Amino acid sequence: MTKKSIIAIQADPLESLKPSFDTSLMLAGEAALRGYSSFAYTPADLVYNHGQIYADGRFFTVDSQGNITHIGAAERLSLSDAAFVLVRQNPPYDMCYITALDILVNLPATTRVLNNPMTLRSWGEKSIPLQFKDICPRTCVASKPSIIHEFLSIEKAVILKPLYGFGGADVFILRAADANCDAIIDMMCARYPFGVIAQEFLPEVITNDRRLLMINGELKAVFKRTPKSGAIRGNVAVGGTAAPCDVSDADHMIAERLTPFLIEYGIMLAGVDAVGDRLIEVNITSPTGLRIPERLYGQNLAKDFWDAVLN
Repeated sequence: MTKKSIIAIQADPLESLKPSFDTSLMLAGEAALRGYSSFAYTPADLVYNHGQIYADGRFFTVDSQGNITHIGAAERLSLSDAAFVLVRQNPPYDMCYITALDILVNLPATTRVLNNPMTLRSWGEKSIPLQFKDICPRTCVASKPSIIHEFLSIEKAVILKPLYGFGGADVFILRAADANCDAIIDMMCARYPFGVIAQEFLPEVITNDRRLLMINGELKAVFKRTPKSGAIRGNVAVGGTAAPCDVSDADHMIAERLTPFLIEYGIMLAGVDAVGDRLIEVNITSPTGLRIPERLYGQNLAKDFWDAVLN
């Protein structure tokens, strides 16, 4: 097996990945069609030893539907023998994540890490929109409950969430008149002492929450995410429903604003969250959702991804 034929995927354990949903398996399946073998390992399996970077993991194969058809025996792979390393483990963006990125930045240029590990280390998904504050909701990032209370008293209604969470976990809508605001703010600041993020509540989150999928700075697909009845979280991971939608003027505007940033910082794949004409998040740590345009529109974004990477 030659270097040019290996893709190492740093992800959650293989057994935990769901073929019908998982983007990593979809990317591995498309890579196999191009003659690549996929090697899976977790961040805990990654080692730096006196200049050598290796991982203990397993080669695996998938079929056209993303189902894992074979998992090989455990073995050790020098990551410099891989053509690409895909950073695909789910957040949280914690010190384990940082350690893995610190190791990966030492790989030779002949092994390309996607997305760029220096970018992943420097930019949080919820903080990237702060660079585009004219199209970002009014936002407060703080670790002190008193600051969040002050922001809420001005906005009257906010979305409160962890600064480094994912998948809709611990996302709350707070209204200044709610009796439980104090308890929720205190709980969140205690649970996430490194900071929480509060944003003005946008009522369109119920009817116009969208995921924009961008590859190498180009907008490739958009789909709408509708929360369950009575809920505000459209994330598919917590029960939201994905539906087709037309690409709007707001989608084009947001994509055009982000394109130079994504290209400059080597973000090959991004999942951008938007509500109305506001930019909410730019997911770059382990962007998901590639299966959804396949189901809704018949688009194979894994093919577009590898076309962009290899061209």
